[in-house]
Amino acid sequence: MDYKDAMSSILSIDDHCERIKALEAYWLSKLVVFENALLENVISEMLNKANLNQSMAEFSLKTGRSRMTINKHFDQHICKTPSQFKKIIRFRTAIQSQLEEGKKNGFSYNLDYFDQSHMIRDFKKLTGFTPKVFFSKISNLERGQIKWIFI
Repeated sequence: MDYKDAMSSILSIDDHCERIKALEAYWLSKLVVFENALLENVISEMLNKANLNQSMAEFSLKTGRSRMTINKHFDQHICKTPSQFKKIIRFRTAIQSQLEEGKKNGFSYNLDYFDQSHMIRDFKKLTGFTPKVFFSKISNLERGQIKWIFI
């Protein structure tokens, strides 16, 4: 069944709960599990806060694969370079730290930013805002379960 037929069929279901179940079943039937041991290994190493500033040469030594091979896998499957991916990890860690601990300044050094200007530059590149403006626009919704930015 193609997408349009499936959606027409699903949306014609009157019972809201049954429609949700049918929609979930449809999307689960389209799920293709992706497995790439090299990327899984490198990304899990990158997600370890202790390894955030490790060079690709160090990741290469740990995995036994060349930097070029690692870069190729990132480009092909993630559409980011390893350094761009590390920047996103650092950014997400900064957001989580700020939201959990409520610190307003001084947290950049704990998150492996080299200095405050490095943190500000990354925030501006990724969000268009300085950290101060970015965090002033964050709101907690659903009893603090959802963090949302209002522009």
